[in-house]
Amino acid sequence: MTPDTNGNFTPKERHIISAAIDKLLTGPATGLPIFLFVVFLVFKATFSLGQPLSAFIEWCFNTLADVLLNFAHTHNAPVILESLIHDGLVGGVGSVAMFVPNIAIMFFIIAGLEDSGYMARAALIMDKYMHKVGLHGSSFMPLMLGFGCSVPAIMAASKLKEKKDRFITMLVIPFMSCSAKLPVYMLFASVFFEQRYRAIVVWLMYVLGALMGGLTARVFSKVVFKEDRELLKRAIPRYRWPRLSRMFGNMWFGAKTYLMKVITVIVTGSIIIWLLGNLPLGVQYASENSLIGYIGKAVAPILKPAGFGFWQAGVSLITGVMAKEITVSTFGTIVGAQGITVADGLKGLFTPISAFSFMIFTLLYTPCLGSLALLKKEGGTKWMALVTLYTFTVAWLAAVAVYQVGTLLFFR
Repeated sequence: MTPDTNGNFTPKERHIISAAIDKLLTGPATGLPIFLFVVFLVFKATFSLGQPLSAFIEWCFNTLADVLLNFAHTHNAPVILESLIHDGLVGGVGSVAMFVPNIAIMFFIIAGLEDSGYMARAALIMDKYMHKVGLHGSSFMPLMLGFGCSVPAIMAASKLKEKKDRFITMLVIPFMSCSAKLPVYMLFASVFFEQRYRAIVVWLMYVLGALMGGLTARVFSKVVFKEDRELLKRAIPRYRWPRLSRMFGNMWFGAKTYLMKVITVIVTGSIIIWLLGNLPLGVQYASENSLIGYIGKAVAPILKPAGFGFWQAGVSLITGVMAKEITVSTFGTIVGAQGITVADGLKGLFTPISAFSFMIFTLLYTPCLGSLALLKKEGGTKWMALVTLYTFTVAWLAAVAVYQVGTLLFFR
């Protein structure tokens, strides 16, 4: 088959080519491996292309901190104001804002996959496996939305026809790696793993979340589901070249949404953390004798078997319930008080295996406040409490298992 002088194929030829591509991309032996490889390439590109831009943003925030502090010194500003600028706002917000390029790149690539027609085929590939764990095919789109943000994913799940499908899908969604968890993965992967392994480590987080979601659906479906589910039926679009306008539009949407969260939720969270680090008055900022230190020490014993039984990790996980990105800004605020970089601060707290265990815990534990509010709205207080307790328990057990087995076998 050859195109005409204008580079076009006949409808019959396009159908033959499309069928050949579908045979490869959706075949029983090749469909799933190719899908997983495509997901890996997305995160490889996110890391490789986003790292220089993230480094530039980090430099900008450090420069901004120096300028603001010099201005404060010149005008004899109170020390407490200097601390708010350097430790609270620049240290907390800057440590999260540096991941804007990674979020934007990921949204750009995903839009291209959707526009090309591949994501519709991926839905059919995954539908077969979803039925094996007891999920209906219509749950695929809410779960896919969960990789962007759990809030719209839960909203989409609430519109599923069957009540049983709605509840199990909403239970599984928190295990999907939303974009808010990506900064945590990328920070820890970049600090504790070599360049060649970083994309693999992040990819593993997404795969492990999906596997845990599948296991959860399987267990609950044995109790809830008794009838068979029909396979997913949906129109398959033809292949086409992705539209750059749509890809850039999606990239802008992802970056704008993330930036709005930085400006609102994360700024608020950083200021709250800064206040807790300064109380009671006269205490050394963000020390274990501050309120934030007491809060962290209260939960640290629970986290010790997982390898991160120190107050800084406890505080970051508590504040992460507000929004997962605040986990990073919390470390930025606490470590910034020591006058060192976040990377150096984390290396003084974690080992590679405990860092990986912390990533696992972040992947699986309690959803953010926005998600919990929706779960309460859709299922009531008892359902919200069940999801909260279940996800925390699964996260703790998984993190403990990873740390204890990893320490025993490889990191003694």
